[in-house]
Amino acid sequence: MRCQRLLPIALLAACTSPSTPSPAPWADRDLPGRPTLEEVFLEPSIQGTPPEIVGLSPDGAWLLYRWDAPTPRVQPGPEAEDPVDPVPTLRILSTARPGSSQRRSPGWPLAKLLGFASAEDGDVPRLEAWSWSRRGAQLAVAHAGDVFLFDPVTGSQRRVVRGIVPAPAKEEADDGQQETVATEEAAEGPPREPRAPRVESVAFAPDDLSIRFAIDGELYQAPLDGLERTTDSATCVSRDLAPSALRLQWSSDLSVAFANRDLTPEEPAEAEDDDEPEDPEERAERTPVQVLHVATGTGVTLEGLAEEKTVEQARLSRDGRFVFAASFDREGEPERTLIPDYLTKRVTHKRSRAVLADGVPPSWRAWMWDARTGERQELFPAPEAEGEGESETAEEQEEPAGSAWWLRSLGWAPQHRVGAPARFALQRTSADFRHREVWVWDEGTLRQVFEERDEKWLGGPANYVRWHPDGDALWIGSENGGGPMDGTNQLFLVDVVTGARLAHGPAQHELMRYRALEDGGVLLEAQALETPARRTLFVTDRGTPASSRPRGTFGADHAPEGFNDSAVSSRDGARTVFRHQRLFQPAELWASDREGAWPLTDTTPKAFEEVPWIRPERLSIQSTDGRTVWAHV
Repeated sequence: MRCQRLLPIALLAACTSPSTPSPAPWADRDLPGRPTLEEVFLEPSIQGTPPEIVGLSPDGAWLLYRWDAPTPRVQPGPEAEDPVDPVPTLRILSTARPGSSQRRSPGWPLAKLLGFASAEDGDVPRLEAWSWSRRGAQLAVAHAGDVFLFDPVTGSQRRVVRGIVPAPAKEEADDGQQETVATEEAAEGPPREPRAPRVESVAFAPDDLSIRFAIDGELYQAPLDGLERTTDSATCVSRDLAPSALRLQWSSDLSVAFANRDLTPEEPAEAEDDDEPEDPEERAERTPVQVLHVATGTGVTLEGLAEEKTVEQARLSRDGRFVFAASFDREGEPERTLIPDYLTKRVTHKRSRAVLADGVPPSWRAWMWDARTGERQELFPAPEAEGEGESETAEEQEEPAGSAWWLRSLGWAPQHRVGAPARFALQRTSADFRHREVWVWDEGTLRQVFEERDEKWLGGPANYVRWHPDGDALWIGSENGGGPMDGTNQLFLVDVVTGARLAHGPAQHELMRYRALEDGGVLLEAQALETPARRTLFVTDRGTPASSRPRGTFGADHAPEGFNDSAVSSRDGARTVFRHQRLFQPAELWASDREGAWPLTDTTPKAFEEVPWIRPERLSIQSTDGRTVWAHV
């Protein structure tokens, strides 16, 4: 109780005047000038340990990130052991603009703030799972089988799920026979300690009115009505399913479950005393159920899915009405490249990607199933054979239509509106990567919404596709936008129905990375063409392809000069957190809004700042073809 009463005070201290980080192991050394190579490469590095962004609350007010003060991990010499990389501590930090008297904070370890570890205990326990609410800044945190709700504004917390000792997990059951604790105690030998439950995942429901959590392969849902629940009092939505709930795909409302395997349990849920156990051969011949409608208990068999040899990229629509999957023939693919690893005690190897520069796409076929009837539709059927008589069936053709293309599924469109259509996007890229097409399946209709060809080899730094949150348009990065910016990667918003296209992106910048925001805008990381050493952040306002604006409207750019990346933003783009670094300034975390930018962390050791580094001069020269070449001398 004492710890809980001190939570608001502890959180205030974390945001205003925290304790200073512990010194680096070489901070007390008398460095006569510049460090030696041994000191530069000795871990931890002389530049410290950079903070890592984990997640920003939807309102942008609170940041979760990982960081620990540098501590020695490796000692020099031939007897040194291989290091084990630690997991940095998860910390929470306010992103508010600090006052003139406030110091930058290293944040507060979330586990300590919640009372899971004392302030004097140096060993901070790892949290099992965590998740932000859809709106606002409520944080669900799982620890030791319990789920807590934490309000970082007030520092208050309450337990909403109390973990109890569960029955043996599905995967551990022996032929459906589950031993009880009483049976274990009656067995010979000392009784085994009850296995503590572990929360494998936690998330808020879309309306923020209930919490969803997985424990030992089962998925539960409990309302956030002020009461404390257990797994017995919460609703188990996966009780009648054979696989672990974490191996299933669920519709947004948890009413439909899908897996590319039989969902029915090994034995019937209820069996009469005189019923004989099901014969394994009879079960193998029984039609598998890949979709289950939880409310009615109705199972659906997807036509032909069980017969496909290799099914990949399977996706259940958000409303649970359709299933997409593609089957690939990878028998002719080359072996994966073996990459040796010389940093281990004995030289080992790992297998890298199998696609080589001269590789060819595997044969594939793409399908869409109706999850209510099990009927399927082939999205790219092979052309019918010419000549008299009936055309060949798909099974009789030697080469599927997709064998000349690489296939990549782009996922289902969001369906936030009532009655929003189910739309699925996918991309086909030619075998030589010079031609790509973006297609959208819309409630039974397949249409091409984007196409480009580049004989100089297609591909840019942000050459990927994302859905607009309305589900009516796609964000597409492309180097072939036309006009004076042609040849540099730009961002376009493409209407999937009309094909209208709207360009988004700052002038004289090349798009490097972008992130679609939940309220319709987009966060961009762009590199200035005239100064490639600077990467700048932009936030666009909500836009639609039907707009008459030639380009997007951009929030003020207040990011400091240097290299800014790894940016995350609030759902409305009003506040952005990013990693900033420049020459002689290691990475730190910053925040920005339309009024300006400010630093959040100060983790660089003082020893690094006191070294008289050689500071090169940055210059540029003009090549014979008129291009600018940048250099540090």
